[in-house]
Amino acid sequence: MVMEKHAIGQLKAVGSLKTAKENCYVTQPPTTLLESLSFYYGCISREDAEWILYDEGCSDGLYLLRDSGPDMVLSLCHHNGCVCFLYMPS
Repeated sequence: MVMEKHAIGQLKAVGSLKTAKENCYVTQPPTTLLESLSFYYGCISREDAEWILYDEGCSDGLYLLRDSGPDMVLSLCHHNGCVCFLYMPS
């Protein structure tokens, strides 16, 4: 997989990680604004998200957004580690 790092610490997948997995819900067609954002990875596992961030150096502030069932998760690099924040829309 080829990765591109953007100037403000965003990541963009250019490979196969943006494919749907069984445990995620499809809530939007692939042509939505969300899908066009470089830091949105869709339905990937926590392990995949952490691997992507560590592969890019996991510098403070580096992040990505992913689906987790009906919710979304922000995976963020902080002090050489990865923390995840669950966002549950109301």
